Amino acid sequence: MNVPEVFDAISDKLQETASGKSKYTWCKYLKDTINYIGVSIPDINRIVKDSFQSVKPEGSGLKELVLMFMRAPIAEYKYAGITIMKNYFHEFFTDNEILGFIEGFYGNEYVYDWSTNDWIAERILTQIIDRRDEEALKQILSWRDSENIWKARASLAGFPGAADISSHMEDIFSTSEILIKKDERFLKTAVGWVMRELTAYAPDRVKDFLRRNSIYLTGEVITNAIKYLDKKDQKEIKKELKKISGKL
Repeated sequence: MNVPEVFDAISDKLQETASGKSKYTWCKYLKDTINYIGVSIPDINRIVKDSFQSVKPEGSGLKELVLMFMRAPIAEYKYAGITIMKNYFHEFFTDNEILGFIEGFYGNEYVYDWSTNDWIAERILTQIIDRRDEEALKQILSWRDSENIWKARASLAGFPGAADISSHMEDIFSTSEILIKKDERFLKTAVGWVMRELTAYAPDRVKDFLRRNSIYLTGEVITNAIKYLDKKDQKEIKKELKKISGKL
């Protein structure tokens, strides 16, 4: 079975499994920023796994297959491509080669919604971060300067799920200092979510970050960033930030 045939086989199974009710729910949740056909994540995982039991492309064939899914304007197809990358790319490619391949998604505008972008971050970038290759980490962090908002968001979005997030604290704070000053909502929310995780290790440093950048914060960022603080600390920092900047 050649690569287009593998794509067609997986595509057929995705279409057969699709649910109109699930499609409506996801399209509404994502505010129609990307089309869904209504296939659950567990079903996508199962379909990919079952399909690869009978045939598994290797090397360039894997890249070709993933690109076919990433080009499709359907969320579940993109998720299938990302799942293939997560499960099989490390057998054939270095972390830097995988990152270079992902950069093409942004350059070709295959990623244009937060859901697909964060799936890449959670399923692939977090894996790479946990393998702790210094050159790969530098490459991810360099994305913070990108004019593509999704690529810039990805520079931070893989860290919340990292196995040892506290060991990446300096990189996270330096990247957050850059992204929080941007006007784009999805760059700011990436900061809020990673700060939320860091409150378990350095709550005072997170609060200092919020104070220092108070003029750049939104209510959404503040709410996310302090979510895991105790109620007393939440109340105090909210009051302080409101006094400084008028937020909340």
